[in-house]
Amino acid sequence: MENRKNYRKVIMSFVFVGIYISLLACGTGKTDVDLTNDKYIDINYEGVSGAGSITVDSNYKYDEENVDLTKFYNSISYNIEPNEELQNGDTVVLTMKFDEDLAEKANINVTKYEKSWKVKGLDIAYTNYNRLSEKEANKIKSIADNVANNNAKKDIFLDSYSFSSLDRDKDISVSDPEIVAIYFCSYEGSEYESSGDMIFLYKVTVTGTKTSFGDRTNDSYSQKAYMKYKLDNITKNKVKKLKEKDIKIEKVYDRNLTDDEIKRRVENDYTPNGIYTTGKLEEIG
Repeated sequence: MENRKNYRKVIMSFVFVGIYISLLACGTGKTDVDLTNDKYIDINYEGVSGAGSITVDSNYKYDEENVDLTKFYNSISYNIEPNEELQNGDTVVLTMKFDEDLAEKANINVTKYEKSWKVKGLDIAYTNYNRLSEKEANKIKSIADNVANNNAKKDIFLDSYSFSSLDRDKDISVSDPEIVAIYFCSYEGSEYESSGDMIFLYKVTVTGTKTSFGDRTNDSYSQKAYMKYKLDNITKNKVKKLKEKDIKIEKVYDRNLTDDEIKRRVENDYTPNGIYTTGKLEEIG
């Protein structure tokens, strides 16, 4: 009989302890929050592989009229290590920092504030021509040809000095563009190392009528023109999404010079005495 009484006491003690613990848990009213949940943070990659970095945007959902919650969520910041010169395959650690006192006041229980992952998806910089596949190089060349063919007649008048003696009110014809040279400008090893550029040099013949002066008879006009188009900042993603608008006219040479003379002028633009002092220009076709 005595044993039964003791047994009941033990059972009742467990029941009361369980109820007490339950009441304590309910009394806290804390909400579990994972600060690294992908639903609330966006990972943004910037730059290219080898020179990449990461930024984080947060969009936590909470009752903004609750002052304590607002203070807590406004206290959150982040740190990523490492976060310089990142390349695909690197492991980074994200740490979400928060004020523990504000979390307590807001009845927040932070269940997770740190996570790590491997970097992927950074764009690939084409710093030299050899990084382009044959398929990519052919794609760029094909689109550049389209740009020259579709825009040559307009682009020869790049500035007011181009063909100043040509009467623009008369009929003008421009021959099909003929490729003269293709260059790749790399910045490897320079202070501003970055994705390279491609230069396309085309030749056309412009025919029309010279501008009349006073009673002078208009004469027929025929002159060669060299047109330089440029695709800058070449990356893998840029080539993948390449459009004609990405290749732009850069300069028009309206002088009756030879191909070699014009090429020397183009190449001089990329020497230390020219405008692209850090670039190394290589003729590739």
